[in-house]
Amino acid sequence: MPCYPSRIPRSLTGCYGRNGTKFEPLSAYCGTWTLLAVCKACQGHLPFFPLASGLLTGKYRRGAAVPAGTRVEKWAMAERVLTDANFDILERLEAWAQERNHTLLELAFAWLLATPEVASVIAGATSPDQIRTNAAAGTWELTSDEADEVRRLVS
Repeated sequence: MPCYPSRIPRSLTGCYGRNGTKFEPLSAYCGTWTLLAVCKACQGHLPFFPLASGLLTGKYRRGAAVPAGTRVEKWAMAERVLTDANFDILERLEAWAQERNHTLLELAFAWLLATPEVASVIAGATSPDQIRTNAAAGTWELTSDEADEVRRLVS
């Protein structure tokens, strides 16, 4: 599978680097240089927290209380990840997905699957319904133009 390093965007997902270093969701750290290294090594990339601890599911809303029992609540991550900058990105992505009759979660899967360096998308689930939803989310195939639009939305 060919690599296109000049077209690799900043990642929306958390991931682990080859040395086990944790990169945070929606950060620039798990971006071009990480995927370029994957490409040069002819390896696949497995995003860690592909749904960014639920940020890319639509369960968190600007100004709303953090839902009880979520990772963000359990791990006291709200102040760090539920930022205005992240909500600005999430709201742009959600609007873009809705214009195409899709959800934010479906866009998260579709965008990752449209990135050649991503070998697979493995998302955790806490219920059979989430398993079905996650499996169905992988059916949307972004065109290269759509993937480019999404890259622009997150930069």
